[in-house]
Amino acid sequence: MEPGESQELGFCANKLGSDYQPRQISAALIGATFSSQPTVSFAKSAQSRLKVVSNLQSDWHSGFCVDLRVTNQGNTKVRDWQVKFQMNQAAINNSWNGNFRSQGSHYLVTPLDWGRVIEPRQSRDLGFCANKLGSDYQPRQISVVGS
Repeated sequence: MEPGESQELGFCANKLGSDYQPRQISAALIGATFSSQPTVSFAKSAQSRLKVVSNLQSDWHSGFCVDLRVTNQGNTKVRDWQVKFQMNQAAINNSWNGNFRSQGSHYLVTPLDWGRVIEPRQSRDLGFCANKLGSDYQPRQISVVGS
């Protein structure tokens, strides 16, 4: 991180009793590893002006989390957009701000009711966490379409 920059992070956990809220939170810079740059894909329809950016948010031995941002770069609102991707050796165990459906290794993500319309120059953030089932776990061929 550059001086003056900040980093936002979060986590999900299962409750194991009534005393489940974190009491002390701290951060320390131990080292850094960097993956490739975020993946950017554009909609096939020039009229829709949609862009999807994916970013590997976290990656550990048995799992990982991915953030997706769908942006309307056009001058008119977009309705009923969809994100498609392929993911071979992973199983989604948690997702947010979208309906994630799989058919084999192909995934289709549709917006929740409140997020169906994206106004001009606005974005929708969504994502998921998954368990790794092998070394070929990262999503690829990420695309977005809308009407």
